Amino acid sequence: MAKPKLLNAFFLVFAAAMIAVVGFGDPGVVNRAVNDFFGWAPNPPVEARMVDPAQAAELRALVAGIDEADIAAEIAHFAGFGSRVPGYAGERQARDYVRERFEALGLEDVQSEAFKVAVPIDRGGELVVQGGDSKRLYSLWPNGVRTPSLGSDGVRGPLIYGGQGELEALDGQPVQGSIVLLDFACGQNYLHAASLGAKAIVFFDNGGVNREQAADKFLKVPVDIPRFWLERQDALDLLARLQDGPVAVHLNARMDWEGVEAHNVYGYLPGSPEMLPAKSREKPQAWQDQTIVIQAYYDAISVVPALAPGAENSAGIVALLQLVELLKEYRPHYSVLFLATSGHFEGLSGINDFLYRHSRRSDYFRERMSEDERIDFDLMLSLDLSSHADRTASFGMGTFYNPKWRTDNYIKYMLTPYSKRLSLAVEETFGDTTRHYEGIAPPKRTWKNFMSIPLAFASEAAAFVGQKALALATANDARERIDTPLDLPEAVDAQNLTRQIQTLAAMLAWAGRDAELLKPTKLELEDYGHSLAGAIYWFDRDVNFAVPKKPVPQALVTYQQLGPNSVGGVRTLIAQEADDAGRFRFDIMRNRLSNAIRAYELDSYGEIISAPDMGQEGDETYPTEHPWGWWENEMLQVLFKCRALSLFETVDSRYLSVLDHVTVLDERDGVPQSWGADFVERQSNEEGKVTLASVVYAQPGTRVKALMSTSLFGVRYLLSGAPAAWVAEPVRPADVDEATMKQALGRGYLVDQGVVLRPGYAAACDMWVLDDVRIKQLARYGVRNDKFMRLHEEARLALLEAEEHLQAQRYSEFKRATRKAWGLEGRGYPDIKSTADDTVYGVIFYFALLLPFSFCCERLFFGFADIRRQVAGAAFFFLAIFLIMRFIHPAFKLSSSPYIIFLAFVIFAIGGTALMMILGRFTRAVGQRKRAAAGVHEADIGRLSATAAAASLGISNLRKRKLRTALTVITLTLLTFTAQAFTSVQSYLKFYQIPRPNEPSYEGALLRDRGWKGLQLSVLDYAESAFGDQAQVLPRSWITSKVIGERAYIDIEHKQAQKKSFASALLGVTSGEGALMGLEELLVGAESRWFADGERDVCVLPAAMGEILDIGPEDVGTAQIWLMGRSYRVIGLIDGEVIDGLRDLDNESPMPVDTVAEA
Repeated sequence: MAKPKLLNAFFLVFAAAMIAVVGFGDPGVVNRAVNDFFGWAPNPPVEARMVDPAQAAELRALVAGIDEADIAAEIAHFAGFGSRVPGYAGERQARDYVRERFEALGLEDVQSEAFKVAVPIDRGGELVVQGGDSKRLYSLWPNGVRTPSLGSDGVRGPLIYGGQGELEALDGQPVQGSIVLLDFACGQNYLHAASLGAKAIVFFDNGGVNREQAADKFLKVPVDIPRFWLERQDALDLLARLQDGPVAVHLNARMDWEGVEAHNVYGYLPGSPEMLPAKSREKPQAWQDQTIVIQAYYDAISVVPALAPGAENSAGIVALLQLVELLKEYRPHYSVLFLATSGHFEGLSGINDFLYRHSRRSDYFRERMSEDERIDFDLMLSLDLSSHADRTASFGMGTFYNPKWRTDNYIKYMLTPYSKRLSLAVEETFGDTTRHYEGIAPPKRTWKNFMSIPLAFASEAAAFVGQKALALATANDARERIDTPLDLPEAVDAQNLTRQIQTLAAMLAWAGRDAELLKPTKLELEDYGHSLAGAIYWFDRDVNFAVPKKPVPQALVTYQQLGPNSVGGVRTLIAQEADDAGRFRFDIMRNRLSNAIRAYELDSYGEIISAPDMGQEGDETYPTEHPWGWWENEMLQVLFKCRALSLFETVDSRYLSVLDHVTVLDERDGVPQSWGADFVERQSNEEGKVTLASVVYAQPGTRVKALMSTSLFGVRYLLSGAPAAWVAEPVRPADVDEATMKQALGRGYLVDQGVVLRPGYAAACDMWVLDDVRIKQLARYGVRNDKFMRLHEEARLALLEAEEHLQAQRYSEFKRATRKAWGLEGRGYPDIKSTADDTVYGVIFYFALLLPFSFCCERLFFGFADIRRQVAGAAFFFLAIFLIMRFIHPAFKLSSSPYIIFLAFVIFAIGGTALMMILGRFTRAVGQRKRAAAGVHEADIGRLSATAAAASLGISNLRKRKLRTALTVITLTLLTFTAQAFTSVQSYLKFYQIPRPNEPSYEGALLRDRGWKGLQLSVLDYAESAFGDQAQVLPRSWITSKVIGERAYIDIEHKQAQKKSFASALLGVTSGEGALMGLEELLVGAESRWFADGERDVCVLPAAMGEILDIGPEDVGTAQIWLMGRSYRVIGLIDGEVIDGLRDLDNESPMPVDTVAEA
């Protein structure tokens, strides 16, 4: 027994000693002492790696064989095919080349699948100089569905040069009836020339051709503006001729929408038949049973469809071919499907066709696929590369299906494991943490921080139908050359592209042998891809009297995806051509919203001759807007024969925002039986660029009026066709009668004229004439609005001034005077209209008072006992007083149907009385049933009944005191008349002011949104028009986070010093800003200077950032930084701390707002 006790005591002492050592000593010291005592050597730390050093070295050696010269040659080869827009020869040649390369490289089961896509096909055009040679003319991308095609005879006119489209550049030249030659870098200023009556716009390369300018050259609505591209040398020749005198030209051009065949090409690289490691899957599975799809597009895009070399666009397909060649050598264990799609830029048509045919998550669609058609895959990797940055990033979201830049957390959490694993593999292979960014869930950033511009990925389409898909794209590249005719091989940076391809090649070579990459997960995406089919008909009663049955063959059927007109070159107008029976089908709708489906019939010259009928027999019976609905949906749309009338300058002249609602009336101010309109809805609250045009449709030979507004305010844009001569010679007050009022309401505009010229001036004139006649009509009956009279007269003088400027071809002054008149008249128009309406509302109020008054008169003068006689007596007094008011109250003079007011009130009164009787009887019946059920018997008189009985008794007693009653009536009459005759309510204008405690830093005004939203460009245009001759107008622009409440990280690199930093925002300023707030005085270093007029691609950096980038005062003027795929020369350093302390007129910093701090 002694040994166990001794052993227990030993363990007890040992345990107490260990607790004391660990509790009061350093565990590390104890650990080392124990190891030294027993002679134990600790195991060396094992570094957990996915890519072991030997494999990393092998991968680096493998991708080193990807040669820059080969990449450059391949880019040039694709660009040499010509235009690769589907339907053009270059796209077909590219398809054949891709298929040949797939077969030559040994892919198995190579297939080419055709699908239909609607695209604009340029049939050719020319500009012929009178007495001279002809020059090739290229049509631009259509506005909506309206192509730039010219009529059978083309157009003729004098050629004029308008610079960048500013009105000042057009001054002194006959714009109406001319062909205007403009710099491509004119933004949307070409709309000035179109509204002034130019027959066609011809653009040329003035050195400012880029993606953003290209997006400005076509609109979301089908306005009729013939727009063309002329080669630079041809344009310079014409400019030289213009120096010698006027040049007459003749233009011919044709572009047609056509449903063409495009092709997806794919081939397999089968995987290994060996089994995956046992622990990596729940059930035994072979490597080859899991598939990775690697996708890239091979087509191209350009705002000039016939000139789409697409050198930058070919980066992805060049990478794909390199990957095929490399993975044939470094064989992946998984099966790999290489997919080359076309129709990418036509709303992602190619990838959507592939997914619809072969790969859906929905059981509904999978059951309708045969086994041979079904292609299941575990992960799709879409390549979307460009060449002006050398880093790649993985994205789970783009902005085609997500135009608001939101983050879908479900997709984020599901795809992050794939992205992190691929990114870590690149990091371990190359030892570089910035060669590839994990863009789905990056530390301290969001995916938006690696995407400089909106981009549309094929992986978005795959995720939309429930497939796991990532995009592997170039990070932080603005892709300035895409979507332009100058996307040429010489502008491609082959070195950057080669580095990206090497990165992705190493990544995917490793991924093809990683057993953990495609490990099944419990998270699955839902398939949201629903289909919509339907028929496009005319309502021809000769075919069927009751329902529309006459098909519209080859109608162009469209719907507009949310977002801009172009997402990185990808068009958001989804279009399909109907068949001969008028049938159409969208296999996969691109969103989960209700979509407004719009079909059109175009003639052989691109004019819209049938449009959706929004009238009773069209949209009101067969809605154009169709909900997301069931898996497969069906609809019917009715078109009507029409002509299109284009409207420009659709701006609210008071609030300076675009108008986004149209009301169409006929010549008699009624809604036409058949009508239509195209405008961009809900854009009045958008920031930046918007569509300043609309189109209305009406039957040929008819006249229409257009009233435009926003959802918040009343009519701001009135085109009624009133007599313009009445502005110069107003109607005399004595001549105002019903016929004059009818003339002032206007006859409308003939829809066959195609466009309303100078619509801002026309709208201001129409509004002024209508207001003028209304004012004089009101004045005849003693109704005046003195507040508005001054504004009204100033508006007239401005309109007369505008007419003088127009005749003298001073368009800038014409626009300034027009906008002044429009703004003044627009301010008073609602008041005048409400004044006239108030007189009518006043009559209704009097009628409401007249009912009890009539009852009192019957009691006072007759006092019948019989209820029928009481009603008859009250009605007698009501009618008698109505007849008196009919001839003395102005409301009955102002109304075109005065007796309708009386009839409407009578109907309302009878209906209200009947409703009260029914409710009263119902209430009594319910009360009786409750009392009967409770066994309670009670008698009660209602309060209203008692009050009415008391009033009736009191009025009857007045008859007994005739003198007192007469004196009381006279007294009340005199008091009421005095109160109304000698008192009035006057309204007046007052500027809303908020006092600021700060001392202003300069004399001037600051225009900004109260909520820091970006202003629409119309604000700058109006400010320059109104104040440009009196003051400097200095715009500012910000580049900040895409989403309020998030911080931006804009990478900046000084390549010479190999230094990097980032900015949370960028401030864009003009040369005049330096002297405004003393910014020039804050420059650091003798070489620093402010921006010069017209200077481009230069920047000023905060001095602190200059230190981080290793740019000192001595480097100013020579140092170059790389920002969003573009190089900028540093011309100055500035004291950033002092700038932060500056205060503008609103007592806020002039720097971009920090939405994270303000949130």
